[in-house]
Amino acid sequence: MATIELTIDPEYSGQRIDKVLADYLKGQASRSHIQKAIIEGRLQINGVVVLNARQQANLGDVCILEWVPPKPHSLQASKAPIHILFEDEDLLVLDKPEGQVVHLGNSIE
Repeated sequence: MATIELTIDPEYSGQRIDKVLADYLKGQASRSHIQKAIIEGRLQINGVVVLNARQQANLGDVCILEWVPPKPHSLQASKAPIHILFEDEDLLVLDKPEGQVVHLGNSIE
């Protein structure tokens, strides 16, 4: 577990705290992982535990997050065929095998 401390600057003032932290931790965790940490009581703003991921960040707020990085996954890319049924400038329609994972979620280990 690591302790992350940041002070809210004008760029982030007025934004949701989960969005601020997601931007700060860009590439290290999903917003849902950050929201889970907040709900678990691992975020303090100005010394007060915050449990609401929608809490607004204010200029000068001091945020302390007890951070547990997400577990790395061991998934490998599939070589199963994916057939493009339709594609244009705005839309892509695929035909993939049933059960093939296309979006990593909580139920995928």
